[in-house]
Amino acid sequence: MTNEDGILAAEIVKAKIRRALLSGPDSITSESTVAEMDAQGKMTVLRPGTNGWVCIPGNESIIGQADMCADPMGMRWMMDLAARKPKPTNTEPGLIYMLNGALQHSYTEWDGNEYHPGDRGVWTMTYARP
Repeated sequence: MTNEDGILAAEIVKAKIRRALLSGPDSITSESTVAEMDAQGKMTVLRPGTNGWVCIPGNESIIGQADMCADPMGMRWMMDLAARKPKPTNTEPGLIYMLNGALQHSYTEWDGNEYHPGDRGVWTMTYARP
């Protein structure tokens, strides 16, 4: 590998880390592990973390492979999916964030607030009493 190849590889890893960190709120991503997952579910750590969350750069060239950040139970669900298990082995609920440019709006009305390249996701929640 030439020095130029090493510099290019380092820049690619840096871009993947940046993209993965856009998938969740800063309070989670700042201390999360960043890793790539191949089609068989094998993980390659790009940056170690300390809070139990794992952020994965998706494949921006493939629809449905969004950047994401998952807690341990969310990662178990993803690993079961990658292993093609008939049902998840989770015993507790998990969380998965996909805030970096996801175009779907789960259970919300379209309000014209759409993603544009470079935007950062902001997580908000409202409560209502029946």
